[in-house]
Amino acid sequence: QHDHGEDDRAMKKKTKKRKSLPDKLETTHTKSPLHARPTSAGPSKGAPSSSKKAKAPKAPVVVETLQEKVRRLENEAMQDKEKLNNIVEILETCEKCVEEADRFTGMRSLERIFVGLLSREEFTLENKKKNKSADEEDPVFVVQKWLYGLFIDYVNLLVAFIDKMDPSIQVPAIHILMVFVRIESEHRSRSSKYAMFDNTTVFPRLCKALVYMNNRSSLPIDEFNKYLAHPDVLFHFMANYKKHVEPINDPDHVRWALLLLEPLHTYLPNKESGLHNFYIGSIPDDLGEDEAALKEQARHIREERDRMRAKMVGGASSKKAARPAAVDIKGKKNGHPSKRKGKAQQEASANADGDEGDEAGLTAQEILEKLQKQASKRGWQGLSSPAMYRTLLTKCWLAFLRLPLSNDLYKTVLSQFDATVLPHITAPFRLIDFLKQAYNAGGVISVLALSSLFRLITKYNVDYPDFYKKLYILLTPQIFHIKYRARFIKLFDLFLNSDYLASTLVAAFVKRLARIALVVPPGAVMTILPLMYNLLRKHETCRVLIQREVGPSGGFQSV
Repeated sequence: QHDHGEDDRAMKKKTKKRKSLPDKLETTHTKSPLHARPTSAGPSKGAPSSSKKAKAPKAPVVVETLQEKVRRLENEAMQDKEKLNNIVEILETCEKCVEEADRFTGMRSLERIFVGLLSREEFTLENKKKNKSADEEDPVFVVQKWLYGLFIDYVNLLVAFIDKMDPSIQVPAIHILMVFVRIESEHRSRSSKYAMFDNTTVFPRLCKALVYMNNRSSLPIDEFNKYLAHPDVLFHFMANYKKHVEPINDPDHVRWALLLLEPLHTYLPNKESGLHNFYIGSIPDDLGEDEAALKEQARHIREERDRMRAKMVGGASSKKAARPAAVDIKGKKNGHPSKRKGKAQQEASANADGDEGDEAGLTAQEILEKLQKQASKRGWQGLSSPAMYRTLLTKCWLAFLRLPLSNDLYKTVLSQFDATVLPHITAPFRLIDFLKQAYNAGGVISVLALSSLFRLITKYNVDYPDFYKKLYILLTPQIFHIKYRARFIKLFDLFLNSDYLASTLVAAFVKRLARIALVVPPGAVMTILPLMYNLLRKHETCRVLIQREVGPSGGFQSV
């Protein structure tokens, strides 16, 4: 009986939520014609005869569904400016509706309304007031500010849908927000000569929603990854990812952040493919030409300066060599004429050279600063450089690796670290601390960190003197029972394959393998014996471990 009471209260709560629709919809439902419909039993008593003219039946009242109401409100708002208050009603309906079909209809209706308003420039996407006293009295500004607030509410509603709703709502919400990103970028680019991607209002909210998504599904991420094929979307997503991922502490969010980060390297532009297919605009043609012209001009200035300095130094040395040893009294009193003339000529040449070089260098510097200032304003300075994408990816990985990682995440990251992370980032030596920490953890995590750590040591000259000492400690009978034993054996053979290793180091590993072969299963022994054989065959000085020659005195020869 107690359970039934709880069910009744739950139903009452549901009923209250359902009744929170606009009053017009409730009135339409109460005016149903079913209550006044006559029965089919025949005419009642006192009914007029058939000879009298019958009254025309009343037109039936059609019940308006929620989707029909939303479409009607949308049409009114788009056709009549006095009906812009319908936007508020559609927003509230979209927030309160329960069915996904009704929510989807509200989302699309609001999208069409705001796209139409922005195309007609009914309001701007900049909520700034130049003159507060004048703007507050201007009715046009009041309406624009009100529409801007509604637009932000709609964007926040879509962000909430991405956070908690099903993929059937998350995917269209992502597409709608990217439509607004394009509109926002085109709107803000009207004041500039070049179109550029805007990362101020809509896109940061979308990136944050993707990072902190609670209802996690691969479908929305797969849909968003299609936009990462555009270099400007990839560039700004990595910039936002780094900022939003730093305060994460929840293990589920950390795993989700890794899922977002893993595929980014596949979209990196390179010099061969070039930079094209931007979501907004394209790289200005004159940007590369001006920069190349400035570099060429600076090169000519440096060559001319070096040539004049070399000529000046050569002339001074030749005059010094031709100067006579004896100096007359007049020259001694008043100074040597040739010396005085040479010094003045040298100063004049130096001044002339300095003035010309400084003036030319200053002009080139001014042009260069002007170009950089213009490029920074346009936002194309970073977007036009493939190296900047790798730099951003490096910052994203460094920010992620600072998060608290579980053992499972350590394994997931390290299993692909050598192939998908190190080749695509700048300055891989910055990851040495993370790899050292993983290598010192022991067990499977140390095995997975071997490959990446060895790559840093051999290819990037990272100094880690305890590498072989840690490898010796890691070589235990338990290592031949783990899942990644084949990977460890392959790497172990690679690490000891160098001819420059000390014989004592190789001998220590051979003896370690021999002792392990006594306690491991026969299958592991069949793996250990070839390793020992290859090491002894490659390093001949270690063969004394199995056969030591006898000296003339009957004792063993010293090695």
